[in-house]
Amino acid sequence: ATQLDAPKRARLALDRAAELRADDPRVLRQLAQLSDDDSDWNQSVELRARAAAAEPSEDSSSLLVEIGNIQEKRKYDDDEALVAFESALKADPNSLEAVRGAARIFRKKGNHTDLLRLLRRELELVTEARDVAGTHLDIARTLRQLEEPIELALAAYRQVLKLEPENAAALDGVEEVARELRRFDVIVEAFRDAPQTQANLAVLAEALQELEQWKEFADVRHKEAALREDTSERSRLLGDLARIYENELCDLEAATKVHREILAFNPAWHVSQDAVARLLEVQQSWPDLEAAWADELSRLGEEDTDKKISLHLRIGDLRERRLQDVEG
Repeated sequence: ATQLDAPKRARLALDRAAELRADDPRVLRQLAQLSDDDSDWNQSVELRARAAAAEPSEDSSSLLVEIGNIQEKRKYDDDEALVAFESALKADPNSLEAVRGAARIFRKKGNHTDLLRLLRRELELVTEARDVAGTHLDIARTLRQLEEPIELALAAYRQVLKLEPENAAALDGVEEVARELRRFDVIVEAFRDAPQTQANLAVLAEALQELEQWKEFADVRHKEAALREDTSERSRLLGDLARIYENELCDLEAATKVHREILAFNPAWHVSQDAVARLLEVQQSWPDLEAAWADELSRLGEEDTDKKISLHLRIGDLRERRLQDVEG
């Protein structure tokens, strides 16, 4: 005999063992594995079923899980797979693989009620933080498919974020559900620890604005604007920030600083040009106002004659009335 005859010789030996003890679960298991190699799935299931009938509960449960996997993934029979997984759970209620197998079938069938029941059982069995977070996420998604209070889904999403603050799916879930409930405080809590991407900072800024938490809003909006590559969009965001400094925080100096920041990368932004002049005038910061107008004047082109004349007149009037510099 050659090495190539080994599988045949193994089967022959197992067949002889089966003749001596037909219901020996060890023999039946090994015969089933040989049937797997031959892709004889019907015999594979039959042999495992016979072995399961002769095994203690926990051992029979693992065999029934194997039958469920074969029915689902090899024979494509979800109904028979579910029978096997549920039988495995009866034999061993703590079989995580049986719970997950049955949950998988219920998910395929769209049976969200039974799926939720099994996911809650899975949550009792898993111990690794990653698995716990994943199960909470599955529970949240399943709750959204059922007519359950949406607060339950929100609580499940928040449990995920306690373990994985950067979990994108959970962040999306919190944003959607909390926005529906107008729980902007929950959005703030979740997105404070989220990765500081443009999208996440925008969500956090909006929630802070709804809560009128202006100081933190200002910090977040500034970070968001810094990530914007489009000049107009960045100018718009910083312009909004300047208005918050001016109208909500009553900090004219900070508002002026933001408008000057805009002009540093977008000199033609007329909103900030006008705002800087207005704010400096309100603050009676006359030398700075003169410098701002002079700077704007230096950036005008040859075609901006009317604007140049207007600025020269303003500077002259300012020097005469406020700076006592009629000869400047």
